[in-house]
Amino acid sequence: MSQRAHHVACSPRSAGTEPRVWRVCRALALAASVAYSLALPAVAASPQSLASARERLDSADSRERRRAIQDLAKLGTIEAFRVLLEEGLADREPMVADEAQLAFGEATAPELAGLALELDLLGHKSELVGQRCAEMLGRAASTFDAEVWKKSLAGANGRIQRALLESLAMQAGRGRLTGPRERLAKELLGLAKRERDHDVRALALLALVSVDADAARPIAAAWTAEKSRALRYAAFAARCVLAPEERLALANAACVDPDLALRVRGLDVLIELRTRPALATLVERLAGEERTRLQARILGALREISGLRHGLDPRPWTDWLATLPDDFRAAAATRASGAGSDLQGETGTTSFMGHDVRSDRVTFLIDMSGSMWESVDGVTRKSLVDARLRAALVGLPKVAQFEIVPFTDVVQPFMKQPEAASPAAIDKACKQFERLTVRGKGDIFGALVSLLDSAELDTIVVLTDGAPSGGEHWNIELIGHLLARENRLRQVAIDVVLFGARGPLVRGWRAVAEASGGRLTEVEL
Repeated sequence: MSQRAHHVACSPRSAGTEPRVWRVCRALALAASVAYSLALPAVAASPQSLASARERLDSADSRERRRAIQDLAKLGTIEAFRVLLEEGLADREPMVADEAQLAFGEATAPELAGLALELDLLGHKSELVGQRCAEMLGRAASTFDAEVWKKSLAGANGRIQRALLESLAMQAGRGRLTGPRERLAKELLGLAKRERDHDVRALALLALVSVDADAARPIAAAWTAEKSRALRYAAFAARCVLAPEERLALANAACVDPDLALRVRGLDVLIELRTRPALATLVERLAGEERTRLQARILGALREISGLRHGLDPRPWTDWLATLPDDFRAAAATRASGAGSDLQGETGTTSFMGHDVRSDRVTFLIDMSGSMWESVDGVTRKSLVDARLRAALVGLPKVAQFEIVPFTDVVQPFMKQPEAASPAAIDKACKQFERLTVRGKGDIFGALVSLLDSAELDTIVVLTDGAPSGGEHWNIELIGHLLARENRLRQVAIDVVLFGARGPLVRGWRAVAEASGGRLTEVEL
Protein backbone atom coordinates (compact mmCIF):
# COMPACT_ATOMS: atom_id res chain seq x y z
CA MET A 1 0.00 0.00 0.00
CA SER A 2 1.36 3.48 -0.88
CA GLN A 3 1.91 6.08 1.81
CA ARG A 4 -0.85 8.15 0.24
CA ALA A 5 -3.34 5.30 0.51
CA HIS A 6 -2.32 4.84 4.13
CA HIS A 7 -2.66 8.50 5.11
CA VAL A 8 -5.91 9.30 3.30
CA ALA A 9 -8.72 8.26 5.63
CA CYS A 10 -11.18 7.04 3.02
CA SER A 11 -12.47 7.71 -0.48
CA PRO A 12 -15.55 9.68 -1.57
CA ARG A 13 -18.72 7.75 -2.15
CA SER A 14 -19.11 6.05 -5.48
CA ALA A 15 -21.68 7.47 -7.86
CA GLY A 16 -23.86 4.42 -7.44
CA THR A 17 -24.28 4.75 -3.67
CA GLU A 18 -24.23 8.49 -2.96
CA PRO A 19 -27.47 10.39 -2.20
CA ARG A 20 -28.95 12.08 -5.23
CA VAL A 21 -28.76 15.50 -3.59
CA TRP A 22 -24.96 15.31 -3.47
CA ARG A 23 -24.87 14.54 -7.20
CA VAL A 24 -27.14 17.51 -7.83
CA CYS A 25 -24.87 19.74 -5.72
CA ARG A 26 -21.84 18.65 -7.68
CA ALA A 27 -23.59 19.30 -10.95
CA LEU A 28 -24.61 22.77 -9.82
CA ALA A 29 -21.10 23.51 -8.61
CA LEU A 30 -19.36 22.12 -11.69
CA ALA A 31 -20.17 25.14 -13.81
CA ALA A 32 -18.56 27.46 -11.28
CA SER A 33 -15.36 25.44 -11.01
CA VAL A 34 -15.10 25.00 -14.79
CA ALA A 35 -15.63 28.74 -15.27
CA TYR A 36 -12.87 29.40 -12.81
CA SER A 37 -10.47 27.00 -14.53
CA LEU A 38 -11.12 28.76 -17.83
CA ALA A 39 -10.51 32.14 -16.23
CA LEU A 40 -7.18 31.23 -14.62
CA PRO A 41 -4.26 33.52 -15.46
CA ALA A 42 -2.13 32.47 -18.36
CA VAL A 43 0.92 32.05 -16.09
CA ALA A 44 0.09 28.88 -14.17
CA ALA A 45 2.19 26.73 -11.89
CA SER A 46 4.76 24.60 -13.64
CA PRO A 47 3.93 20.90 -13.96
CA GLN A 48 7.14 20.18 -12.05
CA SER A 49 6.12 22.20 -8.98
CA LEU A 50 2.68 20.61 -8.90
CA ALA A 51 4.16 17.15 -9.35
CA SER A 52 6.69 17.80 -6.59
CA ALA A 53 4.00 18.80 -4.11
CA ARG A 54 1.86 15.82 -5.08
CA GLU A 55 4.84 13.48 -4.63
CA ARG A 56 5.60 14.88 -1.16
CA LEU A 57 2.04 14.06 -0.09
CA ASP A 58 3.26 10.43 -0.26
CA SER A 59 5.80 11.10 2.50
CA ALA A 60 5.59 9.22 5.80
CA ASP A 61 6.58 12.50 7.52
CA SER A 62 3.46 14.48 8.42
CA ARG A 63 5.49 17.70 8.54
CA GLU A 64 6.60 17.16 4.95
CA ARG A 65 3.00 16.52 3.90
CA ARG A 66 1.97 19.72 5.67
CA ARG A 67 4.62 21.68 3.75
CA ALA A 68 3.31 20.15 0.54
CA ILE A 69 -0.18 21.45 1.38
CA GLN A 70 1.27 24.92 1.99
CA ASP A 71 3.04 24.82 -1.38
CA LEU A 72 -0.13 23.73 -3.16
CA ALA A 73 -2.00 26.67 -1.61
CA LYS A 74 0.74 29.05 -2.82
CA LEU A 75 0.43 27.68 -6.36
CA GLY A 76 -3.20 28.76 -6.30
CA THR A 77 -4.33 26.91 -9.42
CA ILE A 78 -7.48 24.84 -9.74
CA GLU A 79 -5.31 21.73 -10.18
CA ALA A 80 -3.34 22.51 -7.03
CA PHE A 81 -6.46 23.03 -4.95
CA ARG A 82 -8.00 19.87 -6.34
CA VAL A 83 -5.03 17.88 -5.01
CA LEU A 84 -5.06 19.83 -1.76
CA LEU A 85 -8.70 18.95 -1.13
CA GLU A 86 -8.74 15.38 -2.38
CA GLU A 87 -5.67 14.26 -0.47
CA GLY A 88 -4.99 16.84 2.24
CA LEU A 89 -8.43 17.19 3.77
CA ALA A 90 -8.73 13.44 4.38
CA ASP A 91 -5.23 12.97 5.77
CA ARG A 92 -5.28 11.00 9.03
CA GLU A 93 -2.84 13.43 10.66
CA PRO A 94 -4.67 16.54 12.01
CA MET A 95 -1.58 18.68 11.34
CA VAL A 96 -1.98 18.05 7.60
CA ALA A 97 -5.78 18.08 7.37
CA ASP A 98 -6.03 21.29 9.42
CA GLU A 99 -3.54 22.96 7.09
CA ALA A 100 -5.67 22.00 4.08
CA GLN A 101 -8.86 23.22 5.78
CA LEU A 102 -7.34 26.59 6.66
CA ALA A 103 -5.67 27.02 3.26
CA PHE A 104 -8.91 26.50 1.38
CA GLY A 105 -10.93 28.68 3.74
CA GLU A 106 -8.45 31.52 3.28
CA ALA A 107 -8.16 31.22 -0.51
CA THR A 108 -9.15 34.44 -2.25
CA ALA A 109 -10.29 33.03 -5.60
CA PRO A 110 -14.08 33.43 -5.35
CA GLU A 111 -15.00 30.44 -7.50
CA LEU A 112 -13.09 27.83 -5.50
CA ALA A 113 -16.05 26.95 -3.28
CA GLY A 114 -17.60 25.21 -6.26
CA LEU A 115 -14.61 22.87 -6.39
CA ALA A 116 -15.24 21.61 -2.85
CA LEU A 117 -18.79 20.69 -3.79
CA GLU A 118 -17.83 19.24 -7.16
CA LEU A 119 -15.49 16.82 -5.35
CA ASP A 120 -18.38 15.68 -3.14
CA LEU A 121 -16.52 16.44 0.08
CA LEU A 122 -19.78 17.01 1.95
CA GLY A 123 -20.77 13.46 1.00
CA HIS A 124 -17.43 11.94 1.95
CA LYS A 125 -17.53 8.66 3.88
CA SER A 126 -15.62 10.36 6.68
CA GLU A 127 -17.97 12.63 8.63
CA LEU A 128 -14.97 14.67 9.74
CA VAL A 129 -14.05 15.45 6.13
CA GLY A 130 -17.63 16.54 5.47
CA GLN A 131 -17.58 18.73 8.54
CA ARG A 132 -14.25 20.26 7.53
CA CYS A 133 -15.74 21.09 4.12
CA ALA A 134 -18.87 22.62 5.66
CA GLU A 135 -16.80 24.80 8.00
CA MET A 136 -14.39 26.10 5.40
CA LEU A 137 -17.27 27.11 3.10
CA GLY A 138 -18.13 29.69 5.74
CA ARG A 139 -14.72 31.34 5.45
CA ALA A 140 -14.20 31.08 1.71
CA ALA A 141 -14.12 34.36 -0.20
CA SER A 142 -16.81 33.19 -2.60
CA THR A 143 -20.32 33.92 -3.74
CA PHE A 144 -22.80 31.06 -3.34
CA ASP A 145 -25.96 30.13 -5.19
CA ALA A 146 -28.94 29.72 -2.87
CA GLU A 147 -29.97 26.50 -4.61
CA VAL A 148 -26.58 24.92 -3.86
CA TRP A 149 -27.04 25.69 -0.17
CA LYS A 150 -30.58 24.28 -0.27
CA LYS A 151 -29.47 20.99 -1.84
CA SER A 152 -26.50 20.71 0.52
CA LEU A 153 -28.65 21.18 3.62
CA ALA A 154 -31.23 18.68 2.37
CA GLY A 155 -28.57 15.97 2.20
CA ALA A 156 -26.85 16.72 5.52
CA ASN A 157 -27.39 15.80 9.13
CA GLY A 158 -25.62 15.92 12.48
CA ARG A 159 -22.37 17.82 12.74
CA ILE A 160 -22.24 18.55 9.01
CA GLN A 161 -25.72 20.06 9.05
CA ARG A 162 -24.89 22.33 11.98
CA ALA A 163 -21.63 23.43 10.37
CA LEU A 164 -23.43 24.16 7.08
CA LEU A 165 -26.00 26.31 8.88
CA GLU A 166 -23.25 28.30 10.60
CA SER A 167 -21.44 28.80 7.30
CA LEU A 168 -24.62 29.79 5.49
CA ALA A 169 -25.42 32.39 8.15
CA MET A 170 -21.92 33.85 7.81
CA GLN A 171 -21.94 34.02 4.02
CA ALA A 172 -25.52 35.26 3.68
CA GLY A 173 -24.77 37.93 6.28
CA ARG A 174 -21.85 39.09 4.12
CA GLY A 175 -24.11 39.41 1.08
CA ARG A 176 -22.55 36.43 -0.70
CA LEU A 177 -25.78 34.70 -1.63
CA THR A 178 -26.91 34.72 -5.27
CA GLY A 179 -29.94 33.46 -7.18
CA PRO A 180 -33.57 32.99 -6.08
CA ARG A 181 -33.90 32.38 -2.35
CA GLU A 182 -37.43 31.02 -2.00
CA ARG A 183 -36.54 27.30 -1.90
CA LEU A 184 -33.63 27.87 0.47
CA ALA A 185 -35.83 29.92 2.79
CA LYS A 186 -38.44 27.14 2.75
CA GLU A 187 -35.76 24.57 3.68
CA LEU A 188 -34.55 26.71 6.60
CA LEU A 189 -38.11 27.31 7.73
CA GLY A 190 -38.74 23.57 7.80
CA LEU A 191 -35.61 22.96 9.87
CA ALA A 192 -36.51 25.73 12.30
CA LYS A 193 -40.04 24.40 12.82
CA ARG A 194 -39.67 20.63 12.68
CA GLU A 195 -36.12 19.57 13.51
CA ARG A 196 -35.83 17.72 16.84
CA ASP A 197 -32.35 19.04 17.64
CA HIS A 198 -32.87 22.45 19.24
CA ASP A 199 -29.39 23.61 18.26
CA VAL A 200 -30.19 22.90 14.60
CA ARG A 201 -33.50 24.77 14.93
CA ALA A 202 -31.71 27.74 16.49
CA LEU A 203 -29.01 27.84 13.83
CA ALA A 204 -31.63 27.53 11.08
CA LEU A 205 -33.41 30.61 12.39
CA LEU A 206 -30.16 32.59 12.57
CA ALA A 207 -29.41 31.67 8.95
CA LEU A 208 -32.98 32.49 7.89
CA VAL A 209 -32.60 36.03 9.25
CA SER A 210 -30.12 36.83 6.47
CA VAL A 211 -31.88 34.79 3.79
CA ASP A 212 -35.50 35.92 4.29
CA ALA A 213 -36.07 38.39 7.12
CA ASP A 214 -39.87 38.38 6.72
CA ALA A 215 -40.02 34.60 7.15
CA ALA A 216 -37.80 34.80 10.26
CA ARG A 217 -39.83 37.43 12.16
CA PRO A 218 -42.81 35.28 13.25
CA ILE A 219 -40.56 32.50 14.52
CA ALA A 220 -38.29 34.88 16.41
CA ALA A 221 -41.32 36.46 18.09
CA ALA A 222 -42.85 33.09 19.01
CA TRP A 223 -39.61 31.66 20.43
CA THR A 224 -39.19 34.45 22.96
CA ALA A 225 -41.32 32.42 25.39
CA GLU A 226 -39.80 29.00 24.57
CA LYS A 227 -38.45 26.85 27.39
CA SER A 228 -35.43 25.83 25.36
CA ARG A 229 -32.34 27.93 26.05
CA ALA A 230 -31.08 27.52 22.49
CA LEU A 231 -34.36 28.69 20.96
CA ARG A 232 -34.72 31.69 23.28
CA TYR A 233 -31.12 32.64 22.55
CA ALA A 234 -31.69 32.43 18.80
CA ALA A 235 -34.88 34.47 19.12
CA PHE A 236 -33.03 37.23 20.97
CA ALA A 237 -30.13 37.32 18.49
CA ALA A 238 -32.52 37.29 15.53
CA ARG A 239 -34.73 40.06 16.89
CA CYS A 240 -31.70 42.26 17.59
CA VAL A 241 -30.85 42.04 13.89
CA LEU A 242 -34.42 42.30 12.59
CA ALA A 243 -35.40 45.24 14.81
CA PRO A 244 -32.25 47.14 15.84
CA GLU A 245 -34.36 49.97 17.26
CA GLU A 246 -35.64 47.49 19.86
CA ARG A 247 -32.20 46.33 21.01
CA LEU A 248 -32.36 48.20 24.31
CA ALA A 249 -35.70 46.69 25.30
CA LEU A 250 -34.60 43.24 24.16
CA ALA A 251 -31.33 43.48 26.08
CA ASN A 252 -33.12 44.68 29.22
CA ALA A 253 -35.30 41.56 29.10
CA ALA A 254 -32.38 39.24 28.31
CA CYS A 255 -30.41 40.53 31.30
CA VAL A 256 -32.90 38.98 33.72
CA ASP A 257 -33.45 35.72 31.81
CA PRO A 258 -32.87 32.57 33.91
CA ASP A 259 -30.34 31.33 31.37
CA LEU A 260 -26.77 32.54 31.68
CA ALA A 261 -26.07 32.64 27.92
CA LEU A 262 -28.92 35.08 27.35
CA ARG A 263 -27.83 37.27 30.24
CA VAL A 264 -24.29 37.37 28.83
CA ARG A 265 -25.53 38.40 25.38
CA GLY A 266 -27.93 40.93 26.89
CA LEU A 267 -25.05 42.57 28.73
CA ASP A 268 -22.95 42.54 25.57
CA VAL A 269 -25.65 44.42 23.68
CA LEU A 270 -25.96 47.01 26.44
CA ILE A 271 -22.19 47.51 26.43
CA GLU A 272 -22.23 47.86 22.63
CA LEU A 273 -25.04 50.47 22.82
CA ARG A 274 -23.11 52.63 25.32
CA THR A 275 -26.05 55.01 25.78
CA ARG A 276 -27.27 56.47 29.07
CA PRO A 277 -30.34 54.16 29.23
CA ALA A 278 -28.10 51.15 28.54
CA LEU A 279 -25.68 52.25 31.26
CA ALA A 280 -28.59 52.66 33.68
CA THR A 281 -29.47 48.99 33.16
CA LEU A 282 -25.84 47.98 33.71
CA VAL A 283 -25.77 49.84 37.03
CA GLU A 284 -29.07 48.22 38.01
CA ARG A 285 -27.75 44.77 37.12
CA LEU A 286 -24.59 45.39 39.12
CA ALA A 287 -26.85 45.35 42.18
CA GLY A 288 -29.14 42.54 41.00
CA GLU A 289 -26.82 40.04 39.30
CA GLU A 290 -25.72 37.20 41.55
CA ARG A 291 -23.23 35.41 39.30
CA THR A 292 -19.64 36.47 39.86
CA ARG A 293 -18.65 36.24 36.22
CA LEU A 294 -21.34 38.69 35.14
CA GLN A 295 -20.65 41.07 38.03
CA ALA A 296 -17.05 41.27 36.81
CA ARG A 297 -18.22 41.82 33.25
CA ILE A 298 -20.45 44.72 34.27
CA LEU A 299 -17.85 46.33 36.51
CA GLY A 300 -15.16 46.09 33.85
CA ALA A 301 -17.43 47.72 31.28
CA LEU A 302 -18.48 50.55 33.58
CA ARG A 303 -14.86 51.31 34.42
CA GLU A 304 -13.83 51.24 30.77
CA ILE A 305 -16.65 53.57 29.71
CA SER A 306 -16.42 56.00 32.64
CA GLY A 307 -12.72 56.04 33.41
CA LEU A 308 -13.68 55.76 37.10
CA ARG A 309 -12.44 53.18 39.62
CA HIS A 310 -15.55 52.52 41.68
CA GLY A 311 -16.14 48.95 42.88
CA LEU A 312 -19.13 46.62 43.13
CA ASP A 313 -21.17 49.02 45.29
CA PRO A 314 -23.76 50.43 42.83
CA ARG A 315 -24.30 53.70 44.73
CA PRO A 316 -21.29 55.68 43.38
CA TRP A 317 -22.17 54.42 39.91
CA THR A 318 -25.71 55.72 40.37
CA ASP A 319 -24.28 59.11 41.35
CA TRP A 320 -22.08 59.12 38.23
CA LEU A 321 -25.04 58.18 36.05
CA ALA A 322 -26.96 61.21 37.38
CA THR A 323 -24.27 63.51 35.93
CA LEU A 324 -24.74 62.25 32.37
CA PRO A 325 -27.02 64.04 29.88
CA ASP A 326 -29.98 62.11 28.53
CA ASP A 327 -28.41 61.89 25.06
CA PHE A 328 -25.06 60.61 26.35
CA ARG A 329 -23.34 57.95 24.24
CA ALA A 330 -19.83 56.76 25.07
CA ALA A 331 -17.20 56.44 22.37
CA ALA A 332 -16.60 52.98 20.95
CA ALA A 333 -14.26 50.82 22.96
CA THR A 334 -10.66 50.45 21.80
CA ARG A 335 -10.48 46.97 23.35
CA ALA A 336 -12.94 44.31 24.46
CA SER A 337 -15.29 46.00 26.90
CA GLY A 338 -15.27 44.40 30.29
CA ALA A 339 -12.12 42.40 29.66
CA GLY A 340 -11.28 43.61 33.12
CA SER A 341 -7.52 43.12 33.41
CA ASP A 342 -7.63 45.90 36.03
CA LEU A 343 -10.01 43.93 38.27
CA GLN A 344 -7.32 41.64 39.67
CA GLY A 345 -8.36 40.52 43.16
CA GLU A 346 -11.53 42.64 43.25
CA THR A 347 -14.14 40.36 41.69
CA GLY A 348 -12.41 36.99 41.82
CA THR A 349 -13.68 34.05 43.83
CA THR A 350 -10.22 32.48 44.14
CA SER A 351 -6.78 32.38 42.52
CA PHE A 352 -5.33 29.44 40.59
CA MET A 353 -1.58 29.68 40.01
CA GLY A 354 -1.87 33.47 39.97
CA HIS A 355 -4.88 33.48 37.64
CA ASP A 356 -7.83 35.43 39.03
CA VAL A 357 -10.87 33.10 38.81
CA ARG A 358 -14.01 35.23 38.33
CA SER A 359 -16.66 32.57 38.58
CA ASP A 360 -18.71 30.71 41.15
CA ARG A 361 -19.64 27.98 38.62
CA VAL A 362 -16.25 26.80 37.42
CA THR A 363 -14.70 23.70 35.90
CA PHE A 364 -10.95 23.18 36.14
CA LEU A 365 -9.88 21.36 32.97
CA ILE A 366 -6.41 19.88 33.48
CA ASP A 367 -4.16 18.76 30.62
CA MET A 368 -2.60 15.39 31.61
CA SER A 369 -0.45 14.97 28.49
CA GLY A 370 3.31 14.40 28.61
CA SER A 371 4.38 17.86 29.79
CA MET A 372 2.42 17.41 33.04
CA TRP A 373 4.68 14.49 33.97
CA GLU A 374 7.99 16.20 33.31
CA SER A 375 10.11 16.89 36.41
CA VAL A 376 11.04 20.37 37.58
CA ASP A 377 13.76 20.35 40.28
CA GLY A 378 13.02 16.68 40.93
CA VAL A 379 9.24 17.15 41.26
CA THR A 380 6.72 16.45 38.53
CA ARG A 381 4.51 19.26 37.36
CA LYS A 382 1.55 17.09 38.33
CA SER A 383 2.69 17.20 41.99
CA LEU A 384 2.96 20.98 41.86
CA VAL A 385 -0.50 21.24 40.33
CA ASP A 386 -1.93 18.96 43.05
CA ALA A 387 -1.05 21.51 45.71
CA ARG A 388 -2.04 24.61 43.76
CA LEU A 389 -5.37 23.18 42.67
CA ARG A 390 -6.23 22.32 46.26
CA ALA A 391 -5.34 25.85 47.35
CA ALA A 392 -7.56 27.32 44.62
CA LEU A 393 -10.54 25.16 45.60
CA VAL A 394 -10.15 25.94 49.29
CA GLY A 395 -10.31 29.62 48.34
CA LEU A 396 -13.73 29.29 46.68
CA PRO A 397 -16.75 30.64 48.57
CA LYS A 398 -19.05 27.93 49.92
CA VAL A 399 -21.84 29.05 47.56
CA ALA A 400 -19.64 28.20 44.57
CA GLN A 401 -19.86 25.01 42.54
CA PHE A 402 -16.75 23.38 41.06
CA GLU A 403 -15.64 20.41 39.02
CA ILE A 404 -12.22 18.96 38.16
CA VAL A 405 -11.92 17.35 34.71
CA PRO A 406 -8.55 15.86 33.70
CA PHE A 407 -8.08 15.00 30.02
CA THR A 408 -5.72 13.17 27.72
CA ASP A 409 -6.95 12.07 24.29
CA VAL A 410 -10.32 11.69 26.05
CA VAL A 411 -11.76 13.38 29.12
CA GLN A 412 -11.08 11.45 32.32
CA PRO A 413 -13.92 12.55 34.66
CA PHE A 414 -14.02 11.25 38.21
CA MET A 415 -16.70 13.63 39.51
CA LYS A 416 -20.23 12.75 38.40
CA GLN A 417 -21.35 16.38 38.47
CA PRO A 418 -20.28 19.78 39.84
CA GLU A 419 -20.16 19.90 43.63
CA ALA A 420 -20.79 22.66 46.15
CA ALA A 421 -17.46 23.96 47.45
CA SER A 422 -17.75 22.42 50.92
CA PRO A 423 -14.56 21.36 52.75
CA ALA A 424 -15.57 17.69 52.49
CA ALA A 425 -16.28 17.85 48.73
CA ILE A 426 -13.04 19.72 48.06
CA ASP A 427 -10.96 17.27 50.07
CA LYS A 428 -12.54 14.26 48.35
CA ALA A 429 -12.06 15.70 44.86
CA CYS A 430 -8.47 16.72 45.54
CA LYS A 431 -7.54 13.30 46.88
CA GLN A 432 -9.03 11.66 43.80
CA PHE A 433 -7.09 14.01 41.52
CA GLU A 434 -3.86 13.52 43.46
CA ARG A 435 -4.10 9.75 42.94
CA LEU A 436 -4.50 10.08 39.17
CA THR A 437 -1.72 8.71 36.99
CA VAL A 438 -3.39 8.93 33.57
CA ARG A 439 -1.26 10.26 30.75
CA GLY A 440 -1.32 10.33 26.97
CA LYS A 441 -1.86 12.69 24.06
CA GLY A 442 -3.90 15.81 24.79
CA ASP A 443 -7.11 16.45 22.84
CA ILE A 444 -7.79 19.92 24.18
CA PHE A 445 -10.37 20.82 21.54
CA GLY A 446 -12.44 17.70 22.20
CA ALA A 447 -12.21 18.23 25.96
CA LEU A 448 -13.42 21.83 25.74
CA VAL A 449 -16.32 20.97 23.41
CA SER A 450 -17.43 18.14 25.70
CA LEU A 451 -17.92 20.60 28.58
CA LEU A 452 -19.83 23.36 26.82
CA ASP A 453 -23.26 21.79 27.37
CA SER A 454 -22.95 21.68 31.18
CA ALA A 455 -26.10 23.36 32.48
CA GLU A 456 -24.60 25.25 35.44
CA LEU A 457 -21.11 25.89 34.08
CA ASP A 458 -20.21 29.47 33.18
CA THR A 459 -16.41 29.31 33.14
CA ILE A 460 -13.80 26.74 32.15
CA VAL A 461 -10.29 27.28 33.53
CA VAL A 462 -8.00 25.11 31.41
CA LEU A 463 -4.42 24.44 32.50
CA THR A 464 -2.30 23.39 29.51
CA ASP A 465 0.98 23.78 27.69
CA GLY A 466 -1.19 24.85 24.76
CA ALA A 467 0.11 22.36 22.20
CA PRO A 468 -2.66 19.98 21.02
CA SER A 469 -1.20 16.51 20.58
CA GLY A 470 -4.35 14.43 20.07
CA GLY A 471 -7.87 14.58 18.70
CA GLU A 472 -9.32 15.84 15.44
CA HIS A 473 -7.60 19.24 15.32
CA TRP A 474 -4.07 20.54 15.80
CA ASN A 475 -3.93 24.12 14.50
CA ILE A 476 -4.73 26.70 17.18
CA GLU A 477 -6.14 29.22 14.68
CA LEU A 478 -8.60 26.66 13.35
CA ILE A 479 -9.43 25.49 16.88
CA GLY A 480 -10.31 29.10 17.67
CA HIS A 481 -12.73 29.27 14.71
CA LEU A 482 -14.37 26.00 15.70
CA LEU A 483 -14.67 26.77 19.43
CA ALA A 484 -16.34 30.09 18.63
CA ARG A 485 -18.95 28.20 16.60
CA GLU A 486 -19.49 25.54 19.28
CA ASN A 487 -19.82 28.22 21.96
CA ARG A 488 -22.15 30.53 20.03
CA LEU A 489 -25.35 29.33 21.70
CA ARG A 490 -23.71 28.76 25.10
CA GLN A 491 -21.47 31.73 25.95
CA VAL A 492 -19.15 29.85 28.33
CA ALA A 493 -16.02 31.80 29.25
CA ILE A 494 -12.78 29.95 28.54
CA ASP A 495 -9.91 31.05 30.79
CA VAL A 496 -6.50 29.69 29.75
CA VAL A 497 -3.68 29.17 32.24
CA LEU A 498 -0.73 28.53 29.95
CA PHE A 499 2.72 27.21 30.79
CA GLY A 500 5.74 26.58 28.60
CA ALA A 501 4.21 28.04 25.43
CA ARG A 502 5.74 30.62 23.13
CA GLY A 503 4.85 32.94 20.27
CA PRO A 504 1.99 31.78 18.02
CA LEU A 505 0.58 29.40 20.64
CA VAL A 506 0.29 32.20 23.20
CA ARG A 507 -1.32 34.55 20.67
CA GLY A 508 -3.67 31.83 19.48
CA TRP A 509 -4.88 30.85 22.94
CA ARG A 510 -5.23 34.49 23.95
CA ALA A 511 -7.56 34.95 20.98
CA VAL A 512 -9.55 31.85 22.00
CA ALA A 513 -9.93 33.14 25.56
CA GLU A 514 -10.90 36.70 24.63
CA ALA A 515 -13.40 35.57 21.98
CA SER A 516 -15.28 33.69 24.70
CA GLY A 517 -15.15 36.51 27.26
CA GLY A 518 -12.32 34.81 29.11
CA ARG A 519 -8.70 35.71 29.84
CA LEU A 520 -5.26 34.16 29.45
CA THR A 521 -2.55 34.03 32.12
CA GLU A 522 0.96 32.76 31.44
CA VAL A 523 2.55 30.95 34.38
CA GLU A 524 5.81 29.24 35.24
CA LEU A 525 5.35 25.59 36.08
